[in-house]
Amino acid sequence: MKKLLAASCCFLTAAWCWLFSATGFAAAPLTPSQLALYQGADREKILVEGAKREGQFTLYTSHTWFRTFVKEFEKKYPFVKANEWRNDSKTLIRKVLEEAKSGRVLVDVVESTADGMGLIKREGLFQEYYSPEARYYPSELKPKGKNGFFYLPNRETYSSLGFNTKLIPPANAPRSLKDLIDPRWKGKMAITGTSTGVRWIGNVLDVMGREFLEKCDLNMPQVYWEQAHNPDTQLARTVEEFANTSLVGYARPVIPTGSAYGTGGWRATPDDLRLFFSKAQSLGLAAANAYSWDWATSAGNTELWDAVANYSWPFTASAPVTTPPTGGTTTGALSDAAADLLTRYFNALNNGDVDALVALYQPNAAHVTAERTVVGSSAIRDYYNDLLTNRLPSANFVMRSSSGHDPTAMFTWTANSSNGLVNDGSDTVGLREGLIQYHYTRFTVA
Repeated sequence: MKKLLAASCCFLTAAWCWLFSATGFAAAPLTPSQLALYQGADREKILVEGAKREGQFTLYTSHTWFRTFVKEFEKKYPFVKANEWRNDSKTLIRKVLEEAKSGRVLVDVVESTADGMGLIKREGLFQEYYSPEARYYPSELKPKGKNGFFYLPNRETYSSLGFNTKLIPPANAPRSLKDLIDPRWKGKMAITGTSTGVRWIGNVLDVMGREFLEKCDLNMPQVYWEQAHNPDTQLARTVEEFANTSLVGYARPVIPTGSAYGTGGWRATPDDLRLFFSKAQSLGLAAANAYSWDWATSAGNTELWDAVANYSWPFTASAPVTTPPTGGTTTGALSDAAADLLTRYFNALNNGDVDALVALYQPNAAHVTAERTVVGSSAIRDYYNDLLTNRLPSANFVMRSSSGHDPTAMFTWTANSSNGLVNDGSDTVGLREGLIQYHYTRFTVA
């Protein structure tokens, strides 16, 4: 099976290479795996000659400035063209694993985050290699094989927190990690539940100590059961570990995130999700959620959405508030179907037509605000009846901007009513078969 190079600017030809003895006679052919570990004085010469014969390679990367280092590489080696493909780390890993499973691997070099590289390494897809540059890296940063390294680090990642300037004047915004534990920010912060969030928490733990994390209200771990179907076992283990104060420093409520996606030929099932939520209830957890809504509403996967939407979990006023997911790409022009739906949506708002509004949603659609999540046509009808009768009666609604790529659309809006003005309306909708499956809205009436 084809092996991949990781986070490396070294190019290997897939053709046979020959080493020559001092007398000029061919000694033995080198396979690509042998060449990857070759340390002879003519190493650079052999690699360059092989690269000239092939002339190109394929790079998969999750870095946003990948064109910068690709440009520098092609400047140094003008006879080699880099065919690059960029996406987020989760999508990149999924693509690599699916290619490996199909037996048709297109990628040659992979560049991504450390957790993603570790996953691909565990699948046995990386080629061990030698690089003279490795001597400049600390041992703990270069995973070793029998004779070489699997990959070397090539970047540092800086994560930061942003704030909504419409709600928080810049002069009042937190300016340090220590500022975040001020009681006035309680219940007003969120961080992604992906590996980026995990790394951020880990770094905060190293820098600020356990006392800082003890100010957090909730733990919201993402529970994985990839390549298996044992969400109950994985959730029980997660809850047990988060209750262990020797591991987490301070036990706080756990609001777990289940897996509603697929990767590398594996996919969660509706039964997985029902078992996950059932186990969460039996463990006495106040709430649970699933990732990701955009994957679960994509073609062929909507039964995952249905399993979550139809699960019976009685709402209680004390249940913690969750934050909205932001899956999918949200830049670019809307499709004609999405643009038409938004036009009909604002026409129905301005006509006060609740029936027309409800008709734009899937029967088991979810409507989300910062205060609650409701599912189903009846609950959505109640929301619009209250919005148009009590909160913004006889309002004039105006869409200010829109963007997105199917199945996601984002739009901003304003409203003018006898009860006040809305100048900060901001919504995200997820579409399924031409109707709204997921709708998150945020606005304030002034």
